[in-house]
Amino acid sequence: MQRIKAVLDRGDIGAINWARLSFRTAFNVYESQPYLAKEPRLCILDSAIHVLDLARFFMGEVERISCETQKRNPAIAGEDTSTMMLRHKSGAVSLVEATYEAKRLPDVFPETLLEIEGSAGSVILLPGQRAIITSRDKSYEEDLRSPILPWTDVRWHVSQEAVLHANAHFLDRFLEGRAADTSGEDNLRTFALVEAAYQAAETHCSVRPEFS
Repeated sequence: MQRIKAVLDRGDIGAINWARLSFRTAFNVYESQPYLAKEPRLCILDSAIHVLDLARFFMGEVERISCETQKRNPAIAGEDTSTMMLRHKSGAVSLVEATYEAKRLPDVFPETLLEIEGSAGSVILLPGQRAIITSRDKSYEEDLRSPILPWTDVRWHVSQEAVLHANAHFLDRFLEGRAADTSGEDNLRTFALVEAAYQAAETHCSVRPEFS
């Protein structure tokens, strides 16, 4: 995701105006975390929160959000599917999807896929961490995978390495006496989106996230 952000920051695809970010899986999260089946708030709070965070990371702050939730698995208490539309303060629009009930093979869990379009091109992140980058009428494919570490597993590497880099960043910033990129304040801005999404789903209206 950091490498995709670098493409955007270089201006390779121009001004960003639309995106779709998707976390869709049928991985049995209830087997190792049975308490999730009893949570009245599930999909948005457990997984979509990370995708919403990415939407902010790539597209900037959010002006309003709409949301539809579904409970496709009758054996659980909360929602297992969420589909959200965000209007960003820049004028860009993004779609954020998350579900634990995607019936598709191969299942790319735990990868997040995305498409980002701009005034001069696009970035599409495919399964296997392959990116197709189109910039000013030229297109090329880039492999965004990083080397497997001695203690990581191929399937889980994308998440395990992210934890490693995040904690290294936290430590570096702490030693420098500076706030981390994902500071407490930044996390609260993402959580405000989560609360707004639930409110939008309940009221069937678009909601402005409240952050003070």
